[in-house]
Amino acid sequence: MPVANYLDFLVALDNHLAKSSLGYVIYGHELYGIAQQAGLVVGSDMSSARWAGECVGFGYVEHGPLSLGDPRPLTPPMMWSQDDLSRVSDYRITFNGRTEADRVRRQRREELTDATLGGVFSPQLEGALSAPQYRALSVPLVSLRSALDAERYSSAVGAAKDLAEAACKLAIERAGGTAPRNADLPVLFKQTLGLTGIEKADGDVGRSLAATVQRLGELRNAVGSGHGRASQPNVTARCARLAAAAACSITAFVLSE
Repeated sequence: MPVANYLDFLVALDNHLAKSSLGYVIYGHELYGIAQQAGLVVGSDMSSARWAGECVGFGYVEHGPLSLGDPRPLTPPMMWSQDDLSRVSDYRITFNGRTEADRVRRQRREELTDATLGGVFSPQLEGALSAPQYRALSVPLVSLRSALDAERYSSAVGAAKDLAEAACKLAIERAGGTAPRNADLPVLFKQTLGLTGIEKADGDVGRSLAATVQRLGELRNAVGSGHGRASQPNVTARCARLAAAAACSITAFVLSE
């Protein structure tokens, strides 16, 4: 597990303040509680004091003056201890701090997306596709990546199904067949297994994956984009990434040589 740092603390503080009616943290000891709730520290670990000082030093967090009657100068921010944390109050995130927290969150989403979508296009597959065929897969894949990165999870579910459908149609075309017009994903997948010879070579795997194909189609119909709705169901990040991973697995399976 990666070791937490001041950027993790900054994101946790920004998340906390986004839900706060005050918009700032009054007492320094509260920062420890915020770090603890975010899972960044356990027990008597006082790393939150150092992280708070680092955030102050980088201009991401600002605070009020020293407590009345406190004659000692503050320790340089990069060397803060728990004592320094309690000597000032009213901790706020600056504009630069909020911008940096947003950047960190975006970077982490993109890393998750990379991990989810990695390996769809192998060098061998890219070399075997014509330019139109490559675009047919790239368009829904780009849409899927964009939707996940932007946290548009309903759109991600729709794009995941589009990617799986494109892969099946492409596999059918490469095998010399013609995909039925307006066929749904399970029908396309079944035809793909039969035409490409996958059903004979890897029948057990194909039949097991068919259940995933069926669920992906049902999920898109239930919560994905592409249908007008009177109300939009809530789609979680976990659900969207699961749909994306399933679509990538289907794509890799039907197009692998």
